[in-house]
Formats: sequence, structure tokens, C-alpha cells
Amino acid sequence: MPRFPRAVSSLERSGQQYLPSQPLVQSAEVSLAIPAIINVSVANVYSAPNHRSELTTQAWLGVVVTINEEQKEWRHITMPDGYTGWTHKANLVPAVSSTLRSWTTKERVIVTAHIDFVYSDMDMNAPRVCDVVQSNVLRVIAEIHVPRKRGQHHAHTDWWQVQLPDGRIGYLRYHAGQELKAWLKTRSLKAENLIATAQQYIGIPYTWGGTSPKTMDCSGFIRVVFAQHGVLFQRDASQQARQGKPIPIATTTTAKHEDFTQLQPGDLLFFGDRIAPKQYKITHVALYIGGGEYIHAAGLVKINSLLRTASNYDDERYTTLVSARRFLGATREQGIHPIKNLYQ
Repeated sequence: MPRFPRAVSSLERSGQQYLPSQPLVQSAEVSLAIPAIINVSVANVYSAPNHRSELTTQAWLGVVVTINEEQKEWRHITMPDGYTGWTHKANLVPAVSSTLRSWTTKERVIVTAHIDFVYSDMDMNAPRVCDVVQSNVLRVIAEIHVPRKRGQHHAHTDWWQVQLPDGRIGYLRYHAGQELKAWLKTRSLKAENLIATAQQYIGIPYTWGGTSPKTMDCSGFIRVVFAQHGVLFQRDASQQARQGKPIPIATTTTAKHEDFTQLQPGDLLFFGDRIAPKQYKITHVALYIGGGEYIHAAGLVKINSLLRTASNYDDERYTTLVSARRFLGATREQGIHPIKNLYQ
């Protein structure tokens, strides 16, 4: 299974900018190296093997992970980007080599709707098999186009017949997904596309560790937005602040004057607290959308401004802005990877 260059532990949000972060998650002592497939729309991943520990991230349905250790009903996993943590065994389907090969080589559909459902029949009133969210992948059994009688509102009702990793079969509305390989070919990493996607999430509530359209934290929001346009990078704001290309800015935190003239739409803004000269504890990230405005997950996904005269100006964010990075045009060496790595 493809891996990113550096394996990372789950809790690096509190790391220092430009300095290595210390792993805080309980790691596995023995690696079992058992491949498994995420079997629920959003699998919560924790810092320790219990629901009382910190939610550190989420994994998406259809993604292949590696089980490192087992503790009762909990499994320590490594995700394709190297991120690690603990999830409940009910979220996983262990996969022998033949199952894994079949899952990754046969036709799959990626969910493009924010939230939808797999139904037990080709009828939205039928019992539901499961929920799905954007970026989930399912195995395709068939494309089905059911003709309707003349005079009905729709000439056809279109469905994907799909299979979940555990073998359950159901039906996904055709327009709620797209064939995975075709979807990958159409990804376009442009500022206007990123901004349009980000704005679709306005109002989604904030949850620490959230990385899905159900709920998301600040860095999870950024990652979800970029994933929709074919790019994947590390999970936490403190990690993201060391990726991409640095963009010079002068702020009241870093200099005696402010200068945002080199910012471009699509850049990432990083906020934090000074802990030593030229060292910062990164606490937040946002997507710059131009005109002094940025969109971010803070309480909920919303738009604020760096301009003091704007009605949506946020003084707390303004006074803690410390750096900016450009991911548009960045390279693999700068931590940027194609989203297809997540589904191989």
C-alpha cells in the first residue's frame, strides 16, 4: 500500500512551527501489519484505545489501512498518509490479499454528495443499508438505469449497485457519486475551485478531530477541501505549516507593520502563539480567498476578514496570524501528494 514519506503520530496539532513535534499518541508496541478496509462512512480515530480519549482524526469508508496492534475491541491503525491512532474493530474489515486486490483493482465509485445513503432497494423510501459522505468509496457491481413510464417527471431513475467492504450490497443514487478513475482524471487544483468548494461547507459545525462533511476541525476542513481537487497532505495545522511553499508576510505578530500584498487566493494562513523568538505554537489554519478575507472552521465554517474596517473582522485571528504557505504549484518534496494514493 502506498505510503507518504514520513509516518506521523496523531497529535501534532500542538507542535511548534518549523520544529519537529513530539508524538503524544499511544503507539503500538508490536506491528501485526494486517491490512483492513474502513467499513463505515466516518471512522473515529482516537489517541488511546477507548472512547474517552482524544478524537484525533477520522478515516473514510473504503480506505485501506494497516492494523498494528489489537487491544480487546480496539485496533491501532496506520492510514495511507502515515497517520496513526486507535479505532473500534467494528469500523474495520480485515482483508486477506485476494480481498484486498479485488477491492483496489475492480471498479469503484467515489461519493461526491456531501452526505447520502446506500439503500436496500432502488427506492429512496427503502430501508437504508448505511450512510455515506463525500470521498467515501464503494465497489461497483453495476450501473442501473430504470426506465419510467411516459409522463412521469423523470425519464429514468439511475443508480449504482454497490458493495461495502463487508459484503453488504445496496444502491446509491447515481448522481451522488462518480466512477473513481474518471473522477480522479477531472480534478483541477485551481484557487477558484478550492474557494467554491470551501464555501459549500459554510455552516458545518466544528469538532476537534473532525475530517468529514459531518463535522470538521480547522485543518480537517482544509484537508477535505484540497482532497476534492486531487491533493492530499498531512493532517494537522502544525504539520501543514511546514508543507507547501512559504509566502512572506509581515504581521503585527512578526513585525512592526503589516504587509499582505504577496498573499494570493488559495494560500493557507497559519495562526499561533509565540513561544520563543521566531518560534510559534501553531493553533489554527485558514484558506485565504482574496480581498483580505479567509474561510476557516472555527465554531463552524465561516468567512472572516483581516481588514479592521470589515464587518467580519476577527481581531483574535488578526493578532495571532504568523505565517502563510502556498500549496498551489507545490511539489511532492514540499509534502503535496495526489489523492489517488489514498485509494490504492
